[in-house]
Amino acid sequence: MNKLSELGNQKYQQLDRLLTQSGCTEIYAFVELLDALGFRVVISEK
Repeated sequence: MNKLSELGNQKYQQLDRLLTQSGCTEIYAFVELLDALGFRVVISEK
């Protein structure tokens, strides 16, 4: 469990750095593009 938490924390920090640097604009643009194409982003449990 500790290893999973460590990996999750590393990935969270990577994502946080990426979004902080870009101001989240890439994510919003990607979601808007998907919406225009008739798709949506869905997150589900593995």
